[in-house]
Parts: sequence; C-alpha cells; structure tokens
Amino acid sequence: QPETPEERLAEILIRKLNIDIQINPKAFACFISAFHEIEHFESMPWDERAVWLDCVYGIQITGRTLRSWCNKLIEKGIISRNSQQTFWKTECHGGAKMRCPVDPDDEELQAYYQDRKNFLNENERQLLNDGLYPKAATANAWAIATLQLLEKYHCVYYTCKSLNITAFSEDEDDFLLEIYELVEEIVHAPKENAPALVLLPEAKKITTKEEFYAQWYGS
Repeated sequence: QPETPEERLAEILIRKLNIDIQINPKAFACFISAFHEIEHFESMPWDERAVWLDCVYGIQITGRTLRSWCNKLIEKGIISRNSQQTFWKTECHGGAKMRCPVDPDDEELQAYYQDRKNFLNENERQLLNDGLYPKAATANAWAIATLQLLEKYHCVYYTCKSLNITAFSEDEDDFLLEIYELVEEIVHAPKENAPALVLLPEAKKITTKEEFYAQWYGS
C-alpha cells in the first residue's frame, strides 16, 4: 500500500495514466508544477524546459523524457496544445547549444523565414528538373535548405506551440485533483534539516475545486 506522497503519485501515474513503472515521481511533480511556477514554461523547447527544471528544482531529466510524459498527458486530456506559438533561436557557442526566445518582429527572424521559403522553392524546382519524384524532391529540398540556412545564419530559428494544463470537468475522475494535491505536497515539502516552510496563503493545500481553479488558472 503506497504511503508517501511520492509512492501515491507513482501509483496513480502507473495505474491511471499508464506511465512507465520506472517514473521518477518527484521529477514528474516538478514538471507539472513548473507550468505555473516557471514563467513561459508552457512555450519553451523541450531541452530548455529540462534546463529550467534543473535550475529551479535540481531535477535532472532529459527533454525526450518530458516530451514522452507530455504525450501521455495529452492522450488523457490533462495537457492540451493551443494555437499560440513562440519563436526561438538555437546557436552553438564553444560546442554548447544556446537557446533564446525571439521577438516575432525581429528583422533577422523575418529574413530567415523569407530565405527559407526562397531556398525551398529553388531547391524543389531544381530537383524536379533533375528528375526526382515530387515527394522525394520536397524532402531533399528541405534537407538542402536547412544546410543553406545554417551556413548563412549560423543558427536555427523555429517555433514552439504552447501547452495548457487542462481543467477537469465536474464529472471527471477525482484522480486529477489528487495528482495536483500530491504535486503541491511533494514540490513544497520542507527539506530535511531545514526550517519549517511557512506557505503563503496562495500556496496552501488545495482542498476544493474552487481552490484548485484559483491556484492553477487564476479564477
């Protein structure tokens, strides 16, 4: 019988969401909590989210694992994608990849996407003239354009669609509320040998759906 918050959360995730039995419940709790504790977490690249989880919570986990968890939560309707998107730029410095958000009105960003469109059109037209089938020509045009853009700009621009933690309906299983309660309990638990943590009023334990909505949706 699970007793600790971590054990209870792991049991729910395995039984209700079919997430891998090897899941780290503390890492998962921090992942969920980050959506309202880390600014813009909902619209970051996956590897950037992994970096922030390490910085804020000391949780080391890969972007690939986070993406896998997210896909499970999307399947269950707990996380949803929306039409909003942000622009990001990745470049290498000293062998390390550096990511940063980009303003949609940035002139280099706009030039990048215009060049990408031109490169794709030119490459596809040339490949079709060389006798490639349309599907192969399109795929190869993208590959060539990617190298052309990297050679010209020495970086990659791309978009990230935003994610939302989905509110549960009145007839939904109570396990969702329990997940959020356990997340709060795990993430905000006092550390060993540390002074007792005094929670602010807005960070108190969630006991009703009204408090849940106030904490997670600001309403």
